[in-house]
Amino acid sequence: MSLTLRIGCCGWGYLKPLNLPVKKFFPKQSLLQSYATIFDTVEINYTFYRIPQTKTVQKWRQEVDAINPDFEFTVKAFQIITHKLRFKDASTKYFDILIELCKILKSKVILFQSPSTFTPKEENLLALENFFKNINRENFTLVWESRGNWNIELIKELCKSYNLIHCVDPFRNEPIILKKQKTIYFRLHGIGEKMYVYKFNRTELIDLKTKLSRIPKESKTAYIFFNNTNCYEDAYLFKQMI
Repeated sequence: MSLTLRIGCCGWGYLKPLNLPVKKFFPKQSLLQSYATIFDTVEINYTFYRIPQTKTVQKWRQEVDAINPDFEFTVKAFQIITHKLRFKDASTKYFDILIELCKILKSKVILFQSPSTFTPKEENLLALENFFKNINRENFTLVWESRGNWNIELIKELCKSYNLIHCVDPFRNEPIILKKQKTIYFRLHGIGEKMYVYKFNRTELIDLKTKLSRIPKESKTAYIFFNNTNCYEDAYLFKQMI
């Protein structure tokens, strides 16, 4: 597979020695360093709930650099942007703060997850337009996970207009992949009615591998983040299958 896969989890805070079938855990390392010994990427959910101090972010980068300088953080945008201000008013100011943190982390990708109550009404569409057309995105890849009832064609139009990557759980929705798009971003929550409380079996992971093999050859990197209760074990097993 020529596609570069970055496989990890949405956070490292719940990693435990018994999560993974490794011969030895890493007691002399921090929890993040133990995670970085096993995986090469993580999606930071901490930034969704609160704005971390600069020294905290610097510490994260220093810790992973000691293990793997190529380790990659992707960053989930502050909820104050997506859920409280809903892309309006001072959202761009908070985006500027987020950018500075991402530079410290050497991140390339920022995820915006809009709430299910953020529906495609005129007010919200205008907010999206004003936000994405007025931010200084520099060279960052911006990913959008729309929740709620959004028309596929409208999502496609918005992603094309604002140069966004469409984030989906591939077991729940088909991703919109634009022509010449270089990045794919999947967040896996589980199959069936119960989201998050889930353990993927080997057959389902083989199915995921098949889905990835169908991604257009123009794409260069696919981020695969497990966001379920069994995320560490599932991500570890999937890495072994690739």
